[in-house]
Amino acid sequence: MVDILKIDIEGAESTLFGEDAERWLKCVRNLCVEIHSPEAASIVEQALRGFQFEPLQSGEYNVYLNLTPKRAPLRHDGPRREPTKSRPLTLAPTPSRPG
Repeated sequence: MVDILKIDIEGAESTLFGEDAERWLKCVRNLCVEIHSPEAASIVEQALRGFQFEPLQSGEYNVYLNLTPKRAPLRHDGPRREPTKSRPLTLAPTPSRPG
């Protein structure tokens, strides 16, 4: 796990944040990126769509704190059932043993 990753790669953000960026982003906790073009900004934004984070702007850097992968919604393909009402648990008395 990388705690802080600072990226200033003079216009190559599109390459780094392009295809498969989610694979390495899930190993980064905090990200600081200098983005050099509107196209690169769009690609970085697309790469981060699968994550929750706290965005900040610090001078020329876009900062993304506490990157956490979003959880995929649970799929339920089976038939829907009404929830069962729970009944209080009652224990049967244990028969005593003759002694």
